[in-house]
Amino acid sequence: VVERAVVLTNSEVLQPLDLVWHEFSPSISLGNAQASFRLGDIERAHIKKTLAVFNGHKVKTAQALGIDRKTLRNKMRRYELED
Repeated sequence: VVERAVVLTNSEVLQPLDLVWHEFSPSISLGNAQASFRLGDIERAHIKKTLAVFNGHKVKTAQALGIDRKTLRNKMRRYELED
């Protein structure tokens, strides 16, 4: 994320908005630079989106995410993404 922000920023200093992923629309308070989303929310959305890309195929999804199939199953259970 940081590498991407460095490449895409138009300034010499990274700002909080440079680190926001375009797929998400978080509400950001520019006064104190705090976002209103949690890492778990981002991870859940990414897993859900990747599952959709692979039509729910868990082995391909786990491979694309770079995690073990068992780890994917555990995360799906945690984020209530099970079939």
